[in-house]
Amino acid sequence: MDKKHKALIGRLAELSFAHEEDRYLERVKHVLTFLQSRYPRSIKEVLHYYWTCLRKIHTQHCLCVEYAGYLNREQMMSIFKEVSCQIVYQENPQLVGGIKIKHGDWVWDRSIQGQLKALTQKLKKS
Repeated sequence: MDKKHKALIGRLAELSFAHEEDRYLERVKHVLTFLQSRYPRSIKEVLHYYWTCLRKIHTQHCLCVEYAGYLNREQMMSIFKEVSCQIVYQENPQLVGGIKIKHGDWVWDRSIQGQLKALTQKLKKS
């Protein structure tokens, strides 16, 4: 796929999230219909790139909270009371314990795995 097509697909992904947050699924459906009619032979590669762009944009607009085990709704709401962006809560079976919070490129990792990794790096430096 050339740069021109990647730029077009990237822009379509941006437009999928533009303005009215509650209607983005409808816009994504329209974009997928457009892409399917425009690129029928290489649709798998195009859709993969579109999905990659959507995920990147979504992580920039949302606060993702990964946790180990079970969090009930009250616990989830108590974590962030005054956050203006959308919060996505996900149970991560790879986490043994703790929590990992992501927003864009920023990651706050207080999982057991993350703490062990940080300790290992600290010991290697010593």
